[in-house]
Amino acid sequence: MQVRLQRIIPREDQRVFIAEDDQDRVCGWLTAHSFNTLASGFRVQITGLVVADTHRRQGVGRLLVAEAEAWAKEIGAEAVVVFSNVKRIESHAFYPALGYTNTKTEAVYRKILDPSLSV
Repeated sequence: MQVRLQRIIPREDQRVFIAEDDQDRVCGWLTAHSFNTLASGFRVQITGLVVADTHRRQGVGRLLVAEAEAWAKEIGAEAVVVFSNVKRIESHAFYPALGYTNTKTEAVYRKILDPSLSV
């Protein structure tokens, strides 16, 4: 995880947002990156959102998403997108409650280029 953070933090096109509880303990995080595509334009994608079990349904995720949206507006992104695994049932209620609409269902394919780097 430390190596991944070291790669992300210095980049201007990526952000890591951290939520702390009232005792300054990390209780959630969100990662996002911005990019341009010919098909979809300039957008920010939420690439990870984790909230500790003890802090779910308390607004932590909502605040983290709001931070990502504020960053997206600041840099002039046209939209914020998020991909959610079909197994994450709670996410399928969470994002629509924040105004997100399901725009498509797709298959995801992966090819491991170097097995020594795979997690």
